[in-house]
Amino acid sequence: MLFIAPTFIGQGYGTAILQELILNHGVTLVDVNEQNPAAKKFYFKNGFSIYERSSVDNQNRPYPILHLSNNQMGIVPLRDAPFLLDRAASWFATKWDIPAETYKKSMQDCIGSYDNVPQWYVVINDRKEIIAGAGVIENDFHQRKDLTPNLCALYVEKEERNQQLASFLLNFIRQDFGNMGVKKFYLVTDPTDFYEKRGWQFLTYVEDENKVQERMYTISTLL
Repeated sequence: MLFIAPTFIGQGYGTAILQELILNHGVTLVDVNEQNPAAKKFYFKNGFSIYERSSVDNQNRPYPILHLSNNQMGIVPLRDAPFLLDRAASWFATKWDIPAETYKKSMQDCIGSYDNVPQWYVVINDRKEIIAGAGVIENDFHQRKDLTPNLCALYVEKEERNQQLASFLLNFIRQDFGNMGVKKFYLVTDPTDFYEKRGWQFLTYVEDENKVQERMYTISTLL
């Protein structure tokens, strides 16, 4: 929570603190009491917008909260948005034919965690719909346990493609993990042209759990 003593409000301290948090600590999401007009005005003025709303708190008590993001692409790290877990898990499950509970378990492991794997990300549009997403996990079901972490489950809704959304999401994740001190990502994939055009480089062949050969790609994170 950002709090400024009443006698110092309007002197730029809040904006200075917020910019420090954004620029040097990677803050992109904030929660605001919907019934606090001054707080809403402050964050809107500093480039935040609403991407979701909750009507109850964690104990299911009435408490209207606006979830705000300063990311223009609407990219939301799920570690900061536990209220999206069920929706996100169901969305990924429909795209990759993996049970929603499998996704949800992995997503639960990332809640509140800012410096380790797994991490999950979704993109929310103006209509509060999930239109893209991806995850980073230790191992994407292959035998090379040393090649980690692995990008997985990248998907963009068909009607949202050809707008550079995947590239923005990939670069956001690379920056996020660069801030964690991770140097490289790895990826098992079939659509090689898509990733090669975005800077991924072929590394080697790896065997999946059924001993089928797959292409492994790698890319550096962004610092």
